[in-house]
Amino acid sequence: MGGFGSGRQFKRYRRTTSSMYKLDIRNLNKSGLLTPWSVFDWTWSKDGKVVAQINVRASEDRILLTYPVGSGDDLRTQQLSVQIERTTCNLGGNRSWFKCPACNRRVAILYWGTRLFTCRHCNDLVYASQHESRIFRAISRADKVRERLGWEPGLANPMGNKPKGMHWRTFENLTAKYEQMASMSYGSISRMLGATR
Repeated sequence: MGGFGSGRQFKRYRRTTSSMYKLDIRNLNKSGLLTPWSVFDWTWSKDGKVVAQINVRASEDRILLTYPVGSGDDLRTQQLSVQIERTTCNLGGNRSWFKCPACNRRVAILYWGTRLFTCRHCNDLVYASQHESRIFRAISRADKVRERLGWEPGLANPMGNKPKGMHWRTFENLTAKYEQMASMSYGSISRMLGATR
């Protein structure tokens, strides 16, 4: 009994989607950049400074990405062709998707790995919330609802009023969701404090 391999298994830490540069086809579409034969630079910024940049050339059914790979003396330019697939929506129009260059999965977001832009699965990424405990997940969900309602973040702060222009039904649904998340958080906190006595 006991010994190596018995008892609780520790999960290995995996990179999160928020730690990667991502290319979201919905953002490109909203910006009107996926029209055939358009050429543009796509940049990522942090604290107002550009930290990464790629060149994108769009055609009818694909985009060509040109971006740097390596560093120092080994710095070179790489090109990657990414297929675009369009599906029809139930109420008309269509939706654009990337086809992951590695697994051919239809996705909205590609993440810039070490050499390629691939989907979340091929980059072995998890969402940041998957590293959180249940209590912190509930707290962050509650804060997201508070943010949507325009309330000050934090469970200790009082609930606010209905934002101007928001439908009452939406407000009531969000308030009920917030109260459920807050109740879960308070319950988890009290159980945690009870266990530490």
